[in-house]
Amino acid sequence: PDQVTSEGITTTLYFRGDEKEQANAYGEATGAIIKYFSTLFDLPPSASLTIVETEEHAPNGYAGPGILFLSPRGIGNKVNQRLLAQQIAHQWWRVLVSPASRRHLWLDNGLANYARLLYLEQSSGAAALEAEIQETGVEALTHDEIRLIESDTLPDYSPELTAVVSSKGAIVLHMLRYVLGDDAFLRTLKQFAQQFAWKSATTDDFRKIASEVGQNDLDFFFLQWVESTGASEFKLEYTIFRLGDGKGFR
Repeated sequence: PDQVTSEGITTTLYFRGDEKEQANAYGEATGAIIKYFSTLFDLPPSASLTIVETEEHAPNGYAGPGILFLSPRGIGNKVNQRLLAQQIAHQWWRVLVSPASRRHLWLDNGLANYARLLYLEQSSGAAALEAEIQETGVEALTHDEIRLIESDTLPDYSPELTAVVSSKGAIVLHMLRYVLGDDAFLRTLKQFAQQFAWKSATTDDFRKIASEVGQNDLDFFFLQWVESTGASEFKLEYTIFRLGDGKGFR
């Protein structure tokens, strides 16, 4: 194995073949991501992490306590920041705080997916976040007839489950961020992680903390977006203008 220490985090990587050449880059990126998430959600469950390369046809990524599994396809030929950040986020949103049942899986997958988006915003800027939010919103709408709280009715690893708990879960969190404002939203995430560290939590637990921190009764929000089939609405604004010299329109 290769060991890489970055930002105070020691990562042990079991990469092989062509992927082994990327072990150092993945170790450096892991340290940076954990450092950023620690500022948002408090200290991680473990001070070190192990990343294991799996097989070609395995899922791109899976996270357990102190360990990540990445497939060769997921690793790719350069650091897959999207996959790595989302799987690392599961150290908080799965390992540290777990959903009380499959009905509340969005507190695992949705929070991890949105954590990945927060890291994208921090590393690449607001424009990159908005572009990714649009893509995530389209994914969320592929199964908009299923309530977020009904994830227990969907089979594991199915496209429907991913669309609902991961994509729609992230979009709901993004909307909640704008309802609360950045400061209250981030304080909600940190307080949720601290209050339910090494415990299981429900959607109602999360709602109560968000309402308390935001000093706002959020029953209306959770009723519409979590307990019903509410779907985001998108609006396109455009202007048509003549290019001149007979070159047509744009």
